[in-house]
Amino acid sequence: MSSSYNILFAANDPIAFKTLESVCSCFNVVGVLSGKGRAEPQIAAFARQKGIPVLIPESLRQPERDEITSLGADFLLSFSISRVFGPKFLSLFKLGTMNIHPSSLPELRGPSPLQYSILNGLTHSEISFQKISAGIDEGDIYFRVPFEIAKDEDTATLREKVSVLAAENIVGVLNDHIESAVPQSGEASYSAHISKEDGKIDFTKDSALTIDRKIRAYCLWPKCFCDFNGELLFLEDAEPVTAEMISAETASMDKISAGATGAWQTILSDAVPGQILGFDIKCGCMKVKTIDGILLVRKVRKDKRKSTSAVDFYNGNRKAFGQVVILK
Repeated sequence: MSSSYNILFAANDPIAFKTLESVCSCFNVVGVLSGKGRAEPQIAAFARQKGIPVLIPESLRQPERDEITSLGADFLLSFSISRVFGPKFLSLFKLGTMNIHPSSLPELRGPSPLQYSILNGLTHSEISFQKISAGIDEGDIYFRVPFEIAKDEDTATLREKVSVLAAENIVGVLNDHIESAVPQSGEASYSAHISKEDGKIDFTKDSALTIDRKIRAYCLWPKCFCDFNGELLFLEDAEPVTAEMISAETASMDKISAGATGAWQTILSDAVPGQILGFDIKCGCMKVKTIDGILLVRKVRKDKRKSTSAVDFYNGNRKAFGQVVILK
């Protein structure tokens, strides 16, 4: 791809900032298109500093399309933009289009691929550089960049990883792979918009592993929450320990030991999901019964309060541990 191409960069999320910097270093960016009625501050500030027009239209009807045409844009590059592009808009870009999507397409099409990667327990994924098509995330693939997903990865760390990898690879993809798009193959799956309700934890239904994944997937928003004695309590850092792990691994037994002589299997069978079993000063966590084991909770936050460690939470709620307390 020649540096003489005139790129309209479409983004409305800080994850795209480093990519915009990379593109501007090698190509002519004639405009930055934002979301409906709102520009991402960091991206907008950078563009204006470079003298690049920032467009914040509510719609992409004929007047807006005429404005983009007047900029001389002939290639569209989008990354995390909350818009659906119609055929009339896409036809403006005579030299092509590209979208950056952080999943192994056709897996996890849609708006929340990173959260769903964590929710689904994936250990690896890809950044897909794809042609923009009429169907959402259905376009042919120019290039893929793989990345690993650690078992303790959360959405914040994944976003940073994807932000850096996309920026490091975008120039090479535009220069060397724009003519080599191939159709997607395999079974498609989808990610949905995240709602506040998704963050609700139900200890009577969610396994320890599911709760751990939710905490990591929703760490930025909506965060995971439950009810604690009539107050909203956010769970911010935890680790799952299943009944199978307790039975099979001596290390796990030591890790969750309450310093008492009772067998953990007996404790688990007598407790109800959501019950706070106790506090382990050795690992700095409180232990909460789940439907299949224990959740080791290290960090919490009461509504409209600052985050606190499980140690501090215990010190401020000691009476609760002498009762049958249910998180629901």
